[in-house]
Amino acid sequence: MKEFLKERLIGKHDIDLEGLKKTEDPLQTPEKGKSDDKVEVYQVPYPKQTADYFRYTVFREKVTNRFTVMKLGGIAGILEFYESPPTDAK
Repeated sequence: MKEFLKERLIGKHDIDLEGLKKTEDPLQTPEKGKSDDKVEVYQVPYPKQTADYFRYTVFREKVTNRFTVMKLGGIAGILEFYESPPTDAK
């Protein structure tokens, strides 16, 4: 997770989605968005005193090391998922 965030985190509140594939079939996210034995979860901090902003949550499937980014919010109220291919690194 640290390497993914090091490469993808822009400032404190944004994720670089370039090169990630938009997907309609995201991995199954853990109940209540908390890490469990199958998926590690990182919620990118939301900027204070901002009414309209995208929220990002990063999920790492532990077995395949596949990352899925959930992008939520904005004026139109979108919900989009982007994923990386599985890697060998953990």
